[in-house]
Amino acid sequence: MYFNRLIIFLILICCHSLTSCAAERILPSPDINFGMVSIEGEIKNSNFTFNKITSVEIWVNNPISGQSIYKTAIKGDNRFSIIFPTETKMAIVSLLVFSDSNSQSFVLEVEQLETMHILIDLKDNSIINLNSQKKLVLGSYNMNEIIEAITLFESYQGPMMDYSKISQKEFVEYELNHVLPSRIKFAIDSVKLPSEMDEYLTNSFRLRYLSGYLFNYKEVVENSMRQSRLESFSDKIAEPDVKYYSFLSRFDLNNPKYLYCYSYSGFVKSILDIKAFNIRSIGDIPIEKWQKEISNSLGSTLGFKSGLFFDMLTAHSYDLQLNYKLNPLTNKQIENITSYFTKDKTQIADVLLNSNDEVKKTLEKNGDLIINHTPTAQKGSLLDSIIKKYAGKTVIVDFWATWCGPCKRAFREIDPIKEKLKAKNAIFVYITNETSPIDLWRGQIKSIGGEHYYLKDDEWESIFDIYGLESIPSYLIFNKNGLLVWKLNGFNDVKELVDKVNEHIDN
Repeated sequence: MYFNRLIIFLILICCHSLTSCAAERILPSPDINFGMVSIEGEIKNSNFTFNKITSVEIWVNNPISGQSIYKTAIKGDNRFSIIFPTETKMAIVSLLVFSDSNSQSFVLEVEQLETMHILIDLKDNSIINLNSQKKLVLGSYNMNEIIEAITLFESYQGPMMDYSKISQKEFVEYELNHVLPSRIKFAIDSVKLPSEMDEYLTNSFRLRYLSGYLFNYKEVVENSMRQSRLESFSDKIAEPDVKYYSFLSRFDLNNPKYLYCYSYSGFVKSILDIKAFNIRSIGDIPIEKWQKEISNSLGSTLGFKSGLFFDMLTAHSYDLQLNYKLNPLTNKQIENITSYFTKDKTQIADVLLNSNDEVKKTLEKNGDLIINHTPTAQKGSLLDSIIKKYAGKTVIVDFWATWCGPCKRAFREIDPIKEKLKAKNAIFVYITNETSPIDLWRGQIKSIGGEHYYLKDDEWESIFDIYGLESIPSYLIFNKNGLLVWKLNGFNDVKELVDKVNEHIDN
């Protein structure tokens, strides 16, 4: 079920914008604004972790482009500085302090065009904003409470219901009037958090539940039927039509406070993906024309025919092209964006044009991308056939998937040293399988570069069985003679991988 997936991802990004957390504060209406944030920090009692602290990461969950991660090294005096972009003037970000073997998490409210000075104490897991006592800062205890609330919401088990015996309308009413309120109350009431957070968490939970549950009606009912051993009737479950989604009008999706929600970006993209809505990709279509199509077909479903949400749908349609497919904007698209997003909307254009610049830089950097056809090979010798293509080189084989968070973290860690290893006649070969949606895979590999293979599930499983691989990411290193010299399940430290490559690179 959808709610059991990506829990670690949610924990790391859960605190996108909790500006209601501080005492006696309410959530202000946020503004889209592309700008830079600067943080300078000092870490006290670093020896309390019993490990050397190495780096700091900032996790931002932006309302348009979604999750972004920025990393900086810790200096010798336990100080650090980092500059990173956000898509709203005020944002709440997660700050993670990493040591050799673990990490500690904090939450802080940041503001563009301001250098924030913070002091982190690892002994009592506290964080202090030296600029202002008014801005939100949360230590590990509060972070754990937020994580607990989200985990409880995700894992809530309500009364079992045989959905095959009720109509689509009855399903919606039962879920929205009974299950969702109970799930939210259970999560919020089970932890001790400031009351000002209720609005933020409630809005975030609502969007999560809509996109993760109600938008998946057919899957939910089929699972219910399987539990009732009615599999043979599952083909009778119809995909909902547009009328089914009329519940969306209850949620005032033009409310700008939804921009704070950790679930917002995924929710908007889920709207674009609903089959019944038949929303076509924006492509080179003028924005006014594209929005009019959606307004005419979905206005009554959403409860409005213009406003912020239509602009967000537009921005996310472009973002799917940019950050999912890694295809730069066309000249016509840039013209459409700059002519439509004017006056108080220019910041939306700034976000999209910045993403376009980043995509171009990524494509230029990874110009060595090659998509390979899977070679024909006898059973059990497929990987040998792949490795033969790279005779005379040290081959690092990386097994990964588009949905694998640790795989992507490993990409970020390895990326700075790839060119040095390639200069020593090493080559990176990336292998995935059918669990990675092929269109998403074709987009993501553009940011990776190197040699890529897309295997059938049985081919993948055969390699895992032969080489004793247990999880992803996993790595195999073959020397220039095609002999396996090292194997690693999981990824812990880039230094370990580099040392092993260097050890065998000249052998």
